[in-house]
Amino acid sequence: MVRNYIKIAFRNLWKHKSFSAINIAGLAAGLTACFFILSYVRFELSYDNFHSKADRIVRLRDDVITPTETIPNGISVYPAGPAITADFPEVESMVRVSQQEMIFIQGDRKFRETNILLSDSTFFRIFDFKLVEGHAGSVLAAPGSVVITEAMAAKYFGEAPAMGKTIQIPQDDRTLSLTVTGIMAPMPENSQLRGDAVVSLSTAREAYAGFLDNWTNHAPYTYLLLKPGTDYKALEAKFPAFLEKHIGKTMDDFQMHYTYHITPIKDIYLSWGALRYAGITGSIGNVRIFTI
Repeated sequence: MVRNYIKIAFRNLWKHKSFSAINIAGLAAGLTACFFILSYVRFELSYDNFHSKADRIVRLRDDVITPTETIPNGISVYPAGPAITADFPEVESMVRVSQQEMIFIQGDRKFRETNILLSDSTFFRIFDFKLVEGHAGSVLAAPGSVVITEAMAAKYFGEAPAMGKTIQIPQDDRTLSLTVTGIMAPMPENSQLRGDAVVSLSTAREAYAGFLDNWTNHAPYTYLLLKPGTDYKALEAKFPAFLEKHIGKTMDDFQMHYTYHITPIKDIYLSWGALRYAGITGSIGNVRIFTI
């Protein structure tokens, strides 16, 4: 019976060649489009899910409120992360990350690198970016440390080993020396953080006095690693008193104040598109439309 049905179907297809070709081509095009859309939606929803601690990582942001406007930011100030970690036992660790442009010089090679990350020593302990060489707990521990990608290692050092070699950075009237302490694999495309190199943030402290202690210097992305079982919304509710303690009077002098908010890392990409300095973001509207 089934064999007869198949024969009849093929005879009808062959009898109506043009009609059959149009329908088969339309079906193929529709299925192809659906597969592409599914791939896009899955990729957009996968941002930052690859971190093993993603369920405990949140990002701090602040709104700056002035007499005339409210400025929602995707960044924060440098002292906030360490102060929150010290004041709240719910926070296990923190890491600050800022994106920079730097000129790297190594021998006769000189390039303007536009995708450099400046970060705390906890960077590779909190995030699961793969190190090919070096240890996650120590690669950014000392001032003047830099972790570079395999591609950057080949760019500056060719086939020679890059570990322990130095890269120079001209800074105004001085030159900073960075030592290669680690080699990393390329950062995944579905990551908000993408860089060709990660420089230890303590390098900036040595180069610029007071750089990391300024409560008005909005620059880094600040991520908090919460202890297991912590309710991030309950932690956020404690921030008004924290801000009053640390910067209340200072902000009164500027006739402005802050409000602090935290968002789980897996929610940031699709929910922060309207914020200033939010970094790499997508559109939850597009995801919903294509899903439908």
